[in-house]
Amino acid sequence: MPSPVSRWCLRSGVAVVPAAIAVSLVSVPAFATSPKDLKAQVAKLNDQLEKLTEQYNGLNVQLKNSQAAATVAQDQATAANASLGAIQSKLKQIAATTYMHDGSDDTSWASMVTAPDPTTLLGNSAALQYVTSQKNVQVTSLLTAAQQAARASSTAKTRQTEVQALQKQIGGQKSKIQDLLAKNKAKLSGGSSGGSGGSAVTTAPATPSGGASAKALAAVAAAKTKLGRPYVYGAAGPSTFDCSGLTRWAYAQVGISLDHFTGSQINEGTRIATSAKKPGDLVFFYSDHHHVGMYIGDDKMIDAPHTGTVVQIQSLANRTITAVVRVA
Repeated sequence: MPSPVSRWCLRSGVAVVPAAIAVSLVSVPAFATSPKDLKAQVAKLNDQLEKLTEQYNGLNVQLKNSQAAATVAQDQATAANASLGAIQSKLKQIAATTYMHDGSDDTSWASMVTAPDPTTLLGNSAALQYVTSQKNVQVTSLLTAAQQAARASSTAKTRQTEVQALQKQIGGQKSKIQDLLAKNKAKLSGGSSGGSGGSAVTTAPATPSGGASAKALAAVAAAKTKLGRPYVYGAAGPSTFDCSGLTRWAYAQVGISLDHFTGSQINEGTRIATSAKKPGDLVFFYSDHHHVGMYIGDDKMIDAPHTGTVVQIQSLANRTITAVVRVA
């Protein structure tokens, strides 16, 4: 079901690349003066870091699809130029053996219509006038081939520019995360390292089936094998994870592909009512859905909460779920 969040990244196609995700600027909280203040600041910091992390993940999804689009565009440009080259080669042979211009042996036009750069022809009015006046199939097909080659080359350049812009943006996002982590290491180590609300455990209780599918239960079982593994931003296993990286990895073990991005995962299944959730369903939090966990039954989920924590099982009591998605 569509969501505003779905605008954050490109889905599986490669023909169109969406606009880059806006990167939020993060203000570092003032130094805490009491344990209570410190805990509140750490919680705020964790939330800010997770937002940055999911923006970073979304940019990587965009980059992957932009690179695919650039590859397709370059292949098309190569094919179009090869086709143009074949026609040009044929015309060179014709020009060398036939009177093709006003019945004379003047073949100066050949340098215009057989130039390596197709824009030379397209930008030369004399050459265009000559080509369009001919009924020779080889000559008239030259114009079409030149136009196709020029469009394909332009598209390839555009796609490559998009890739370079995304790579630069990802680098900037990564620097923001690393800088924020470095500046606040003391606060993170001094504050609570538990999950964002609710009790946390790192052992694996039995998961009730709750009518869930076999694949969903298998994904839960896979996620549980990673209990105790560290949270690392941008990680999707097999040893470290962030929140969307854990759900992506778990479902990959049962043959279901999810993007490493909450903004994608929320649209990669069927939205269901919170009251209808079953083990294996993805549960999202916050208005922009920037955190995701996997429901395991008994009002509990498994997730990778935030920096400084590990993959763990948490209670959903007193937490507000903003969306539930079933992918299996």
